Amino acid sequence: MRMAADAGPHTTLFGLEVTDDAGYTQYRCAMEQILARHGGALGCDFVVARNPDAGFPSAPACAGQTSE
Repeated sequence: MRMAADAGPHTTLFGLEVTDDAGYTQYRCAMEQILARHGGALGCDFVVARNPDAGFPSAPACAGQTSE
């Protein structure tokens, strides 16, 4: 018997309070590589609120970075 959940990919949403933008970017870059090795992926980052004094980058800056 197949269940509807067996039909395809699953998406899970998490809410995070990012207090270290550079650290989060580094974490995200490393996680993208780990998840890709296991057939997973990170989707989108949604910014709900932004502290104008925090200096949050407009997009992850991990192009060309490796975690090895």
